[in-house]
Amino acid sequence: MIINTISFITNNNPKANMSFTHKTLFSQIAITRASNITVSYLNEPNLVITTNSLVMDYDQTTIYEFWGYNYLQITIPNTVTKICSKVFENSTVQIIQFEENSHLSVIGNSAFRNCSNLKLINFSSNTVITIMGNVFEDCLKLENISNLNNIFDYCFHGCIKLKNADIREGSEKIGVGSFDSCFSLESINIPSTVKIISDYAFNHCNKLKSIIFTETNSLEKISINSISNCESLSNISSFSSNQYKCESNTLYNKRNSKYYLIHHLCKSHDRVLILNCDVICSYSFNQSIHIENVSIISNSVSLIETNSFNNCNNLKYINFPFCVEIVEPFSFNKCHSISCPLIIENTSIDYLKTINHTNNQSTQ
Repeated sequence: MIINTISFITNNNPKANMSFTHKTLFSQIAITRASNITVSYLNEPNLVITTNSLVMDYDQTTIYEFWGYNYLQITIPNTVTKICSKVFENSTVQIIQFEENSHLSVIGNSAFRNCSNLKLINFSSNTVITIMGNVFEDCLKLENISNLNNIFDYCFHGCIKLKNADIREGSEKIGVGSFDSCFSLESINIPSTVKIISDYAFNHCNKLKSIIFTETNSLEKISINSISNCESLSNISSFSSNQYKCESNTLYNKRNSKYYLIHHLCKSHDRVLILNCDVICSYSFNQSIHIENVSIISNSVSLIETNSFNNCNNLKYINFPFCVEIVEPFSFNKCHSISCPLIIENTSIDYLKTINHTNNQSTQ
């Protein structure tokens, strides 16, 4: 039901309690004073509907539903601490504003999902706001958002015009697919407190060029597939944590006092790399088209796993110091510019046979 009439509820009406069995939409001119209501399916006592068509508790701390019809702008009272799940889902609202000194702390699942006209939302709250899963999914016109904390799964999935997302210090998690298909996002800063960057977090962020980490941070887990489909990503700032480090756009994971080279940005502009780690992992340099020269530090790498340098078409040189004990088959698969390493310290027959065998397989 849609009520699109002037002054349906005014100060001149008796203060009766209206009862509803289903969601009813009101135009902006329909309600001129807050009124007590009962909503059968919400099972919540002492509800009111405000002049902004917000269905709330009597103290106006929780928004349960939005019953607005063709609203373009909404102001959230500063008394609100929680916006429940799906409150504004599929609405036509373009701008969400908050009164000064907002106490908002929780936004429920899918609260603004598919608000296809939403362009601006500005969190003025000084408190930590927890944003649950799918909150802004498919908000096609949303361009900027700030003061984010602990971003849950698919929070901004499909926000194709999102250019800026400001994550506040104190945040610890970026959830699964949280920025998936944010085609306009070009750069993002990761606070020092973030511990987890989950699967597909930045999947298909086609314009994402740079990820900036605090030089010393708390990162405990980053899923490689969170950035593997970012076709423009060419820079990750250098950083270190107890579990990871990044140097020259190359990510290393620390396990049992050993460093594993797990990923190099294939679109980075690095042509020369000096490696000082224990293991070069499978597909870590997959399709790294600009790499020409790799120098392995003595007493470092012991294992080069299969397909480590898969399809590195411009790789011309790599050395093999004594520390390199195992070079697995197809380590240099489709590396057509390299015929043999220039420096092999271990000249034993068995070792040379291993290298030769690997090279023969890699160039087929």
